Amino acid sequence: MKKKYFEAIRAGRKTMTIRYWRRRLVRPGQVCRVRGLGRLRIESIEQVNLADLTDEHAAAEGFDSVARLRQELLGLYPVLADEVPGERQLFAIRFTYLPEPGERGTR
Repeated sequence: MKKKYFEAIRAGRKTMTIRYWRRRLVRPGQVCRVRGLGRLRIESIEQVNLADLTDEHAAAEGFDSVARLRQELLGLYPVLADEVPGERQLFAIRFTYLPEPGERGTR
């Protein structure tokens, strides 16, 4: 996770991340520790296509539109602009932020 998203994650405005992986690297129920952020519980993971992303995906990612989400993904993964499928796939990973006990400013 990029630090620029930490505040939105802590506030519950970002509850999903889209990753470009060869295979699923997390599973539902798994708790992951993100350095500088804390713990995230993986709620679900699904394979998605860039063209099939919706405003719902964008909102969960913390963006105001699917166009803005696609723009961000193309900036992170320029190879997505190629129409030839590669070895990697996009995965939409929904998560819940787990504040540390006693952490202030969380919902």
